[in-house]
Amino acid sequence: MKLNRRWRSLKGGLSLKTGGSISPAADGTRPRYKELRFYRAFAISIAITLGLSLAAIFIGIAVQGHSLIREELLARARAHFNFILITRKWNSNYGGVFVLKTESVESNPFLENPDLSTNDGRVLTNRTPEIMTREISRTAESAGGVKFHLTSLNPLNPENLPDEWEARALRLFESGVLETFDDYREGKKLFYRYMAPLRVEKSCLICHAKQGYRVGDIRGGISIGFEFGSTQEKLTHNIISISIAALLTGFLLFGMITIYVLRLKRQLDKAGRQLQIMARTDILTGLWNRGHLLERFSEEFLRARRQARPLGCLVLDLDHFKSVNDRFGHPAGDRVLRQVGAILAAEVRKYDIVGRIGGEEFLIVVTEAPLVSLVDLAERIRVAVEKGIRIEEAPEGFTMTVSIGVADMSAADANIDAIIKRADDALYRAKKEGRNRVIGSWTP
Repeated sequence: MKLNRRWRSLKGGLSLKTGGSISPAADGTRPRYKELRFYRAFAISIAITLGLSLAAIFIGIAVQGHSLIREELLARARAHFNFILITRKWNSNYGGVFVLKTESVESNPFLENPDLSTNDGRVLTNRTPEIMTREISRTAESAGGVKFHLTSLNPLNPENLPDEWEARALRLFESGVLETFDDYREGKKLFYRYMAPLRVEKSCLICHAKQGYRVGDIRGGISIGFEFGSTQEKLTHNIISISIAALLTGFLLFGMITIYVLRLKRQLDKAGRQLQIMARTDILTGLWNRGHLLERFSEEFLRARRQARPLGCLVLDLDHFKSVNDRFGHPAGDRVLRQVGAILAAEVRKYDIVGRIGGEEFLIVVTEAPLVSLVDLAERIRVAVEKGIRIEEAPEGFTMTVSIGVADMSAADANIDAIIKRADDALYRAKKEGRNRVIGSWTP
């Protein structure tokens, strides 16, 4: 019979003999474990990617903020320096500015004739750019603002002697450096320090010609210092705020991604279950397909052998089914097969196993039933098919019949091959004896 040939071809692809492997991880433990590992690795990958991305963004913002602060401090220091240069130039262009001499205003000891007397008896004294710069610095410092210091490696006034940082800067200016800047701390206050060189102009030679300077020479520099702790505090607060926002954003994004992954997992699980059903189901009839049917048969065989319980099978073949396709078309034949599938599903118990072997052939695995009960079930199915199958295209009085072979498990059976062969032999006899009948294969 065709079933025997198909069964032999299938045996090579399945391990169904006693003691063989039914299927890898039949309980789904290993695939489930691999699936969970995949989702865990996927979630960890997203978390790492998200964390690195947020860290890169945060570091970029922090670096950019710090850079902007440094640029702002440098621009502010340059602005103060240029303001002092402009003020000094204005003073120098007038050869110094004369102010009223009082008890708090001393004459410049480095000028030969620093004072002038007016007709009304008042005395005016000359405030050179150097003195003016120092006095402006004192006024600004007392107001808590910017501090200026005019300094030189070779000063006329001892007050203009440089400190260590200023001396290092002045030597750098002599080597071609145009400016220098740095931070320093006084107690709890943080200051920004800037210094640029002063070049000799023609008006400067009034006081400094005797030192050998010429126009264009670097004769010193002006250092500028101002507090920027409040700006630094704002930057720190800004970084903290960005860090908190980044953490909240990270948690929010991770939560959203987690929800998305869980939702995706549910959809994939649903699709996986549907694929598993499709992989085990005959699409046309909705019954189990051949592979799953024989796999389940082998499982039941091992269980029945282990527990010494009865087990049998029915092999069904529709009579003259080829003529249905030839006379009424394949759509009509497909409808017949679906009707047969519905009849079989209705007649068997819910724990019996029924499926389509291929073409017009079906197989039913019946548990916990002796051969007599198997034959009774087969007879009910035969009658139901003969009375229940209808073909719209067929003429009045046309009926569809089925031949059924029945066999049960014996103590000598090593596997399900022997049971199926006996049922198939019984089916062959049913066909030979006129079809539309049930033949049982009794075992000793």
